[in-house]
Amino acid sequence: MAIPVEWRAIPRYTLDLPRGLETATYEQLPKSRIKQVTRDYLTRFGEVATQGIAPLFIGRAGTYKTRASAVIARAVFERGNLAVEFVDCTMALLELDMNKYGKGTLGVIERWKRVPFLVMDDFAQVKPTSFGAEIIRGILATRYNALLPTLWTANVALPADEEFDRLGELYGAQFGRRLKERSEGFRVFIE
Repeated sequence: MAIPVEWRAIPRYTLDLPRGLETATYEQLPKSRIKQVTRDYLTRFGEVATQGIAPLFIGRAGTYKTRASAVIARAVFERGNLAVEFVDCTMALLELDMNKYGKGTLGVIERWKRVPFLVMDDFAQVKPTSFGAEIIRGILATRYNALLPTLWTANVALPADEEFDRLGELYGAQFGRRLKERSEGFRVFIE
């Protein structure tokens, strides 16, 4: 699948994906809405990424959200020649919280705010009142204003038609509104 990209190309660097997903492929995804959204996003990447749009995958565990995210991250990295960061929010933000006054913490956060394509996997595992949630809100605000695409996933069941209201209750109304706007046309909610 070709990705037409002439956008913010920068020199390549390594892409660290979660163990077991380093070689994830589109063909491995089961026939589902996630597979359809993955295909549609990669097909339209050059058009929508410049608007800061990326998929949002929310639903119960075991529904291929992280695998689809890895497929998209690899395709953007390999075919789009763009720098990509894949953040396992559960572990990465816990590590930052434990070392929040360390020298490298601000550098990591700034890198996530500025990388051309970012995946924030399992963001809803971060408590809304934690240091990690402040980082998530800051990343979303910066990337929203800079029109940088961020793919978000969450292992959480939300009532249909209330997803963004519920996310707003947890992380702030602006957070829910921005997620909604920047995932337009590429959302998957699995009940």
